[in-house]
Amino acid sequence: MAGRRRERGTTLLEMMISVVVLAVLMEAVLNGAVAMTRSTQFGDKRSRMAAKVQRSLDVIQAELVQSSTDVDPVTFAPYMTVGGAPPFETLTFRRVVGFGSNGAELQPIWSTDITYSIANALLQRVQDGNTSMIMAGATQLEFEIGANGRIVVTLAATGARDGVAPDTVVQELAVPTSF
Repeated sequence: MAGRRRERGTTLLEMMISVVVLAVLMEAVLNGAVAMTRSTQFGDKRSRMAAKVQRSLDVIQAELVQSSTDVDPVTFAPYMTVGGAPPFETLTFRRVVGFGSNGAELQPIWSTDITYSIANALLQRVQDGNTSMIMAGATQLEFEIGANGRIVVTLAATGARDGVAPDTVVQELAVPTSF
């Protein structure tokens, strides 16, 4: 048996090194996939929250643009008042719903009082005792009435904490009134 030939093949040590290298590469690929998934979730959650806040601001803007920061010339009561304290202010206002004539000129016809406020994390609109829910998750509602007929509305919403995306989105909108 002096001429015994060594057989070719992989040793156990070579096999273990190959498995370790493969495991390290697989971990890097999986970590990249997890990071990409988290990034996608972050962007998706943030854009959904921002869209929810923007839709709510659009609802408020549609009514405020038909309002006034002036006072009623007959009753001397303001058409718009801010109550409460930040971050939970309320806005009560009237908006033009039509026009009538006093014989000489067209006069605006004003709605009954409309109030926007937050109660139990719900942005709500109240008019004539009827409450409409505008947005869930509301955490801030503030109004600033400018002398130039502009109203600055700040609205924030908070989403569920998931450790992936920001919990709160805050948007501000300046609304010029028409009357």
